[in-house]
Amino acid sequence: MDFTLVQMAYFGKVGIGTPPQYFYLHFDTGSSTLWVNSVYCNSDACNSHPLFNPSQSSTFTSNQQPFSIKYGTGSVQGFLGSDTITIGQLTVTNQKIGLSTSEPGDHFARPLHDGLMGLAFRPPTYQTIVDNMIQEGVIEEPIFAFYLSRDSESGSEVVFGGVDPSHYEGQINWVPVQQNSHWQLVFEG
Repeated sequence: MDFTLVQMAYFGKVGIGTPPQYFYLHFDTGSSTLWVNSVYCNSDACNSHPLFNPSQSSTFTSNQQPFSIKYGTGSVQGFLGSDTITIGQLTVTNQKIGLSTSEPGDHFARPLHDGLMGLAFRPPTYQTIVDNMIQEGVIEEPIFAFYLSRDSESGSEVVFGGVDPSHYEGQINWVPVQQNSHWQLVFEG
């Protein structure tokens, strides 16, 4: 899947619902929640973005459980639901998503930010979208990889379920990450 790199933030086109409503989500390796701007959002940050409307999706369900996340640069509040997610040729069913109701401040008002898709390393008790891809058998291997093009060049991509060998030479060396660590590596020297 092609995506856009903008000042160290990675955005990709993601479909939510049935039929899919498309949004540019920030692929965030530092958090684990998938959330999107919704028709229930009353903040100024939502005014310049497309808004997910769950009533237009035949697969959306919710028990209205609240969620709230504070990031270093902003925060979001809303409620949780589940729906079908489409990323390129992949379809994930019954994915937990957050629907924003409040996004204080202006951080999430940026033009290429309709929501966030968390890709952080998490314990197995929390089902990220990659965990669901693995569980539902929609990816070949339990990995994902980014290729980042230089500066303003096009061609950055994310691969779910493998790596693209045309973007590297040699052998991949696998290194364990620290438990509950946001992909933190431990070096001894």
